[in-house]
Amino acid sequence: MQITGYHGTSVDNANNIVSNGFTISAGDEHWIGDGIYFFIKGLFKNPDESAKKWAIANSWDNDSKKHKYSNYGTIEANISIDEDTFWDLTSSDGIETFNYLRDKYVEAISKAGKRLKDKDFKDGHIINKAVNDGFFSPSAIKADFYIKFTTERIFTINFRIPNCTILALRNNNCIEKERLKIKDKGQIQ
Repeated sequence: MQITGYHGTSVDNANNIVSNGFTISAGDEHWIGDGIYFFIKGLFKNPDESAKKWAIANSWDNDSKKHKYSNYGTIEANISIDEDTFWDLTSSDGIETFNYLRDKYVEAISKAGKRLKDKDFKDGHIINKAVNDGFFSPSAIKADFYIKFTTERIFTINFRIPNCTILALRNNNCIEKERLKIKDKGQIQ
């Protein structure tokens, strides 16, 4: 399966990625666990615009109240995925698998008598745990999400209906490194 993905970041980081390749982001706080994240076609027909909006929104540092970087860059990547190791969380089968894992997670938390903070999202934790426990080993995971861009962050607007389709690669073997390119770059206002 061939997919074109778009990754938004600072222009300096984008140039570094095109030259040296991606680094996998690790951590349970990520939307769908460890991975290299891309916006892809799905709910929104222009995923490159979502990557740009993400790069701009993500430049803001709430603690210092200023931008971490002043120029954004979006990368276009050609991705080849083995369908046998692809987990599609936009399909009923994919959701059924995730719900099974979620139920097992909730059951384990309940048995241990633990309480979690309401604001913590556990999707990434559940996926990472399933992979680390050897339940399965996806090379890529696709899901629909609601992502806050600049306007939603400024006005603290929360929605539940997804506005983006995301692809997370669990390794960078799927990316055609020689075809990575900067799709767009610009200054953050």
